[in-house]
Amino acid sequence: MALPAGSHGLALVAVLWMTAALGLLVAAIMATTRADIAASAGVRDTARAAALGDAAIQLAVLEYRLDSAREPGPFLGTYTFEGEEIEVRIVPGNSFIDINTADHALLLALFTHAGGLAEEEAERLAERVVQWRTPGTLQELAGSERQQYIASGAAFRPRHGNFESVADLMQVLGVDLDTYVRIERLISVHESGHGVWPPTAPDEVLAVIAAGNREAVDAYVRARETDPLGADATRFDPHLVGGESTLVLHARASVIIDGRHFERVRWIDVNRLGAMGEPWATLQIEPVRIAGQGAQGR
Repeated sequence: MALPAGSHGLALVAVLWMTAALGLLVAAIMATTRADIAASAGVRDTARAAALGDAAIQLAVLEYRLDSAREPGPFLGTYTFEGEEIEVRIVPGNSFIDINTADHALLLALFTHAGGLAEEEAERLAERVVQWRTPGTLQELAGSERQQYIASGAAFRPRHGNFESVADLMQVLGVDLDTYVRIERLISVHESGHGVWPPTAPDEVLAVIAAGNREAVDAYVRARETDPLGADATRFDPHLVGGESTLVLHARASVIIDGRHFERVRWIDVNRLGAMGEPWATLQIEPVRIAGQGAQGR
């Protein structure tokens, strides 16, 4: 039977439309497949970095413990596993600011010079951090401080006990996400000291105890490269400086996989046995990070 006039043209248009649609569908499938492959590779590389970093950190902590004649300053070690070179840096825990033990003055400096807050707001937050972690009587726990949280509509209440993670800081009334992100990598919760140990502290932590004086920080960092203990620290607030804490350690492993720089961090207590009888206890294992992402400091 003969097709109606013009039907050949309509059929051709339909074929062309279906071909174009199939082409778009195939392109979308290929793009999704490439994204899935890339995501799988990312997960694989992250897992590999975690395993390599953890292994290297264990060897580094062992060397750190056995090296009684180690030089002052950070402990640095390089290890090779499965063809990958991993660098490990170990520093005392009080190279960072412990929000469980830092006094009001150090917290005030943290919120002012790292958090970027005005002094009045920094003062208020420093007071609230101290109140949040300080044990109290039942009468005190039901007092005006708790009422402030209730009145604000906050989802949390003061724990009146230690911060268990640095993220707990966002439960303190007035600590918003922007402030937290600015200070997240400068703080810890592992009761590693009341002040900061300058010979191994990151530059951003030094800026806190130097009242934001970057010139003083830069001069000190240059000097400590050759003489960690003899570098002039007199431009830092002496009330914010602590002695070296060698019981809690911060260990950071760095490894490059397929051109990407991964970092793994563990907090170690060398004065306690691990849960499986290890000669030291792991207090915290931080998620693997890609270097350059997030705040500086760790």
